[in-house]
Amino acid sequence: MPAILMDTPTGLDSLTLHREIARRRKGVWTAWLLWLLLGFCGAHRFYLGRFRSGMVMLILAVFVITGFIMSLVFHVIGPLYGTAIGLAILVLLIWPFVDIFLLPGMLRAERERVEEEAVTVNKAD
Repeated sequence: MPAILMDTPTGLDSLTLHREIARRRKGVWTAWLLWLLLGFCGAHRFYLGRFRSGMVMLILAVFVITGFIMSLVFHVIGPLYGTAIGLAILVLLIWPFVDIFLLPGMLRAERERVEEEAVTVNKAD
């Protein structure tokens, strides 16, 4: 049992608290599936409430996709833009790989945040 739940009331209040935690908790499988399918655009980070880093990943993904489409349509990309796209691709390949190791910690932090919120709400009632 998590440490934060050790000082919570027993009985019906405890049952209500555990139901509230279960209702608010993010799915582990959902987070991993989002990472697997849409990890390059930060979907798993949005899901876990990491909006800033998710937005950076999404902007990088849009930048790379736009550059790829422009290269297909116009058949030419300037050297500066090509270098920028190359760096963005490199980041988009490395960042999701690093998230393999960071995702368990993000899930743990989200679970603890949800538990703290539920205890706070339960104590307020």
